[in-house]
Amino acid sequence: MIKKISLILSSFILLIIVILIYLSLFGLETNRFNKIISEKIKENYPELNVEFSNVKVLLKPSNLSIDVLAKDSKIIIKDKNLKLKKISTNYSITSFFKKNFGIRNLILDTEYNQFKDVLKLARNFKDGPELLILDKISESGKLYINAKINLDQRGQIKNNYIISGEIKDLSLNLLNKEKVSNINFKFNHKENKTNLYEAFFKYQNLLISSEILKIKNENNNYFVDGNIKNSKSNISSALISKYLNNINLKNLILSSNSNFSFNISKNYKLKDFKIKSNINLNNAELYYDNKTLKKIFPDLKKKIKIKNNKLTVDYDKYLIIDGKGEFHGSKNQESIDYNIKKIKDNINLNLKLSLNETPVKIELLDFYKKEKVNGKLNISLVKNKDFLLLKNLS
Repeated sequence: MIKKISLILSSFILLIIVILIYLSLFGLETNRFNKIISEKIKENYPELNVEFSNVKVLLKPSNLSIDVLAKDSKIIIKDKNLKLKKISTNYSITSFFKKNFGIRNLILDTEYNQFKDVLKLARNFKDGPELLILDKISESGKLYINAKINLDQRGQIKNNYIISGEIKDLSLNLLNKEKVSNINFKFNHKENKTNLYEAFFKYQNLLISSEILKIKNENNNYFVDGNIKNSKSNISSALISKYLNNINLKNLILSSNSNFSFNISKNYKLKDFKIKSNINLNNAELYYDNKTLKKIFPDLKKKIKIKNNKLTVDYDKYLIIDGKGEFHGSKNQESIDYNIKKIKDNINLNLKLSLNETPVKIELLDFYKKEKVNGKLNISLVKNKDFLLLKNLS
């Protein structure tokens, strides 16, 4: 009798071990935990409904928990559906008996959902002024997310979550009524750091790209640095007049590559802006009619062309511009070399202009230079709102 009981117990224990091993390695497809997990999520986030399908359960005997993996599921927020490729979680078995929040983590892998729908989901978990503003100004666009979220015993999200994904064809209506369209980029967010990479978007018919953009949040102060490029483009008249007011500049064609950084305070004020740009200025036409200059340079046209100029623009508390290239002030080409430094209201200009093909006439000095005679003009001056100081003219 004792041998039979021992054999039965041994067989039962062996069966339990085999079942545990099977459940640990291969799992079990069941819908038994769907309602439990959905209700636990709804306790903390009442507006969320989670519908699971194709659920698979894997037992974790080492920490008395189960891993739940569901494919082709969805999250419902009011009338919005977010489609998921898969969602998985770890559920504590002991918490079921203690009536605690048993879900320890959530791993989401979504389809490409509408951007605004995902934004509404994010605002249910952790809202903020930046999400509110983004919700107001965003239009079309799709978003893919892969998220790893850890939860505490009360069901609140811990700060060590990791979110990565991709945005496609997003459009924003900015607060100044301008529009940025065709926004595309990949992103990665971890704690207080966000990286955007492989980004490109369209603004005022300019196709702008960025290899990397880093954003760091410290006490609601944002530190941003990155790079930005634009391919050879014809700058619109509207954009020129916005940033270069009262300058009659047309047919501006250029490409640029810039590195920049700045801070945004908790009051959304821009501080410590720095930028360093390399610019290829292919063409610019300045319409300028000055009778005094016309007397000195008889062949000077009203339309001055600048072509094939290479510039470096450096701004850190003050602005420095260095450039050189072709200058077409008359029918013939000359070379130009310039340095401009702007410190507050003071502008320092150093200019070197070849005059090998340009006639010069200064009647006051009884000076005349014919065309095809080598010459050069050097100017050094300081200008502010009160005076113009000519430091050197030769």
